Amino acid sequence: MPAAAFNAALAALQHAFEVVHGHGNNYRPFDGDNGVPDTVEITLLNRALMPVGAAATTWTYPRPGLDFPNRPNAADYALRFD
Repeated sequence: MPAAAFNAALAALQHAFEVVHGHGNNYRPFDGDNGVPDTVEITLLNRALMPVGAAATTWTYPRPGLDFPNRPNAADYALRFD
């Protein structure tokens, strides 16, 4: 999916959902032009279920102990959210 189409789809979802986790799937290439993996895993939570006062994270991804490479013999992709 082209980056513009992905961004539009994610923006539409974010009217009702919040992205709470992301992980780059390292079975597909990393798109250096757009700065993201070709395949990402995204966990969404309905905004109605979000805790009051929840703040944006400053964590880096992948999260140790939570995220693992899909292809174990290759490095996991680092994700950055601006």
